[in-house]
Amino acid sequence: MTSRQAELDLMRAVAVLMVLFAHLSKFTEAASRLPQMGRLFVRIAEGAGWMGVDLFFVLSGFLVSGLLFREFTKYHTIRPGRFYIRRGLKIYPAFYLLMLGTVVWIVVTRYPNSTGHIFAECLFVQNYLPGIYSHTWSLAVEEHFYLLLPVFLVLLESLSRDQAAPFRHLPLGFAIIAVLCLTFRLLTSGPSVNATEKCYQNSHLRMDSLMFGVLLSYYYQFRYQQLCKFTCNHRTMITIFCLVCLGAARLPRSEWWLQTFRYSFLYLSFGSLLLLLCVPKNSRRSLVLNRAGFCWSSASILTQFTSCIFRFSWRFKRSLSRCLVTSPIL
Repeated sequence: MTSRQAELDLMRAVAVLMVLFAHLSKFTEAASRLPQMGRLFVRIAEGAGWMGVDLFFVLSGFLVSGLLFREFTKYHTIRPGRFYIRRGLKIYPAFYLLMLGTVVWIVVTRYPNSTGHIFAECLFVQNYLPGIYSHTWSLAVEEHFYLLLPVFLVLLESLSRDQAAPFRHLPLGFAIIAVLCLTFRLLTSGPSVNATEKCYQNSHLRMDSLMFGVLLSYYYQFRYQQLCKFTCNHRTMITIFCLVCLGAARLPRSEWWLQTFRYSFLYLSFGSLLLLLCVPKNSRRSLVLNRAGFCWSSASILTQFTSCIFRFSWRFKRSLSRCLVTSPIL
């Protein structure tokens, strides 16, 4: 395992824990019986945990686009069909098994008005239409990203006349997408809860976070020496920028700000952190991380297992409990 992979595994683990902490409010009654320091920790975890999804988006954009960039480097072409099959085999079996189990329980319990919600889940539009599970919206955003990314890269390749730099227009493409997403969030923002949910969940309003990961991956794959030089020479400045962006995303309490600029500052902050971790400061640091490879591998396995539990377990149990309570049979 390389140092980069080890550190990305660590970031994934942190993102999972942040998302889990964001849902500590489900255990408010139990948390109230904790000591004062425990209650303080729960409040801090609840306040910061929601940022875990944004960290996931930046990481996903970086890692998934890296697969396509490495494929292009090896074969001098991007094969969208192969990419879609690999993504489908990774996601669809577990997800549709969950949907099958959900349908069986709905039929058994005669849960009302659920057909449209099931179709929204199965078609991955639950971030636009009501679905069964409130937390699968992020999976829909990821799915839309997977569908569009190969098309976007193939388009960039076709527009480039420089065979040595086929994706040289990618920074411009990201800038256009970032401006469009922010503009759409500004147009969508409002005082209603519906506006907050749209700005948080709609794919066309969140795609800039994923694309920033793609931008970093582009520089990592095709401009690595320049990226290393820039990062090593400006580590302090990047660290300060990361913290300032994180503070800008977290501190203002205006609902309008939280619906619009918060997400932009979050992906800039987490992207800066990703940049600092991807480019080792020195060889000693890499050596330490390589020796810790086994620990990070174990953490990676635990992270993936915990992520699956989070995505498909607690909401499933809650929905089934609600079905059993309201069922006319039981």
